[in-house]
Amino acid sequence: MSYDGLVSDGRIRPHGLTESECKRHIAELLELAEMDLFDASIAQRPLDRRHNSAYEAARATAEAVMAAEGYRRAGGEGQHAVLFVFLGAVDGGRFSAVSRHFDVARRLRNKTHYEKARIVSEATTTGTILRAESFVAETRAWLTERHPELVTEKQ
Repeated sequence: MSYDGLVSDGRIRPHGLTESECKRHIAELLELAEMDLFDASIAQRPLDRRHNSAYEAARATAEAVMAAEGYRRAGGEGQHAVLFVFLGAVDGGRFSAVSRHFDVARRLRNKTHYEKARIVSEATTTGTILRAESFVAETRAWLTERHPELVTEKQ
């Protein structure tokens, strides 16, 4: 789905931030992602929690991508899901594989968060952590390439 389609559906809207506000917002989201990746790396934590922390890192990173493109979620039901639909539309599908992976991770996160504990395997957790780490790094490179005005020295 295109950005215009998501706007027409009322799922996203322009964020209206100034360039400096957007730059700060993106830096904060990527800092949150790094914190979540740290939490995901703690081997003593349950697998579900490590998986969910890696998912949260990807969610924050997807929010940063959306902000860089000038949008935010519109509110209402399905707000995490729309992030990954949006992500699949960025740069002609540059993040489409990541989008699909984290949409699946989102569903698993919902089950572990709301329904049942201890259902995430070690392989799934490890794969989600590795994919989240890669996505954060790829997003930093993409920001430098496509939106250098929104990159801080810390990024």
